[in-house]
Amino acid sequence: MNTSQTLTPEWRSDLEGSRDLKPTEKSGFELVLGWFEKWRISRRLPPGRDAATRFWKEQVVPKPREPWQLDQWGKALRWY
Repeated sequence: MNTSQTLTPEWRSDLEGSRDLKPTEKSGFELVLGWFEKWRISRRLPPGRDAATRFWKEQVVPKPREPWQLDQWGKALRWY
C-alpha cells in the first residue's frame, strides 16, 4: 500500500471506483479510513486486520459512539 502523503493511497482510489457503495457510504468510509490510515502510519503499523483491530480497540471503543457510527465504521474497516 502506498503511504506517501503526496500520492492518493490505493484504498482511496479503490473506494472512489467502487460500484457497490452509495456516494454517502463512500464519504463516510473515506472519513474513518483516513482517520485509521493517519493513526496506523503514525504508529508505523503495516496495513491489515491486526492494525484495524488495534485501531478499533484503541480509538473507537473507548469513547461513546452513536450506533450508526459503529455500523458505518465497522463496514468501512471490513471493506478496507
